[in-house]
Amino acid sequence: MHRDLAVRSGFVLAQCLYRAGEEFSAAPADPADSPSPLQERVMHEEHLQQVETQLDYLAPFLVQLPPGEKLTRWQAVRLKDECLSDFKQRLINKANLIQARFEKETQELQKKQQWYQENQVTLTPEDEDLYLSYCSQAMFRIRILEQRLNRHKELAPLKYLALEEKLHKDPRLGELLKMFT
Repeated sequence: MHRDLAVRSGFVLAQCLYRAGEEFSAAPADPADSPSPLQERVMHEEHLQQVETQLDYLAPFLVQLPPGEKLTRWQAVRLKDECLSDFKQRLINKANLIQARFEKETQELQKKQQWYQENQVTLTPEDEDLYLSYCSQAMFRIRILEQRLNRHKELAPLKYLALEEKLHKDPRLGELLKMFT
């Protein structure tokens, strides 16, 4: 079990390093040649789609099998289930991470508001400006985290279904899985 996790973690780490290298090497040398923010966003989204299509989602699970051996129906079903289970756990972990960040930002803002209420009378105008600036920035971060969490909750089931469809269409599993549907 620990070996499987290490293999998956190593595979994910290698992919992240590969992606980071691509993103770093894609930076323009001359700032005047920089694309507009909208162009950057479009290029980034296209890049993410390209990486997603190139990503071999079964690789960490296929590594567990003896090389060159043909898959049995049972192994194909097990691989599909493990892949979907792993993906579901990653979706849950991402939601939990966003939720934890949201709660942390909210708690820090509440603490700062409590401090302000206790010290409001003795604050200098500069301190009050700093407080208002902090509140504004914190509210911005909280709204962004809330939007991210809502978007994740909206897209997670769609992503799960998309992966399930990809697995059924994958030539390594497809024919064996069709016998079970």
